[in-house]
Amino acid sequence: RTVRMVFLGGEVGENVRTGEALESCATRDNPCRHAYMAYRRDSFWGWAPGGRSSWDPLATLVAIRGASAEREGLVECSDCSGINDVFNGRNTWRRGRASNQSYLVLERPDVAK
Repeated sequence: RTVRMVFLGGEVGENVRTGEALESCATRDNPCRHAYMAYRRDSFWGWAPGGRSSWDPLATLVAIRGASAEREGLVECSDCSGINDVFNGRNTWRRGRASNQSYLVLERPDVAK
């Protein structure tokens, strides 16, 4: 109960894209550029204007800096409790008693992008 858990919703990662800018701002030998361009070339899904969905990069950023340290446009719902439906795997968040779990929502998509 003392370990803090912050969940990143699917809508957050889906609406923040990463990778496409590396095509023009990074050198051809840049390993990050190479990884994103290989993903773009070889993936059958997930690439859209702006790049790929950013669940993993955002989760890493929030783990290191926190939800609002750099004004990423994320807001933490700290008085929410999570419920997982074991039959379909969906998570539902409802306002309620504060706990060690919270959920991030994208409040300002224009800032997060």
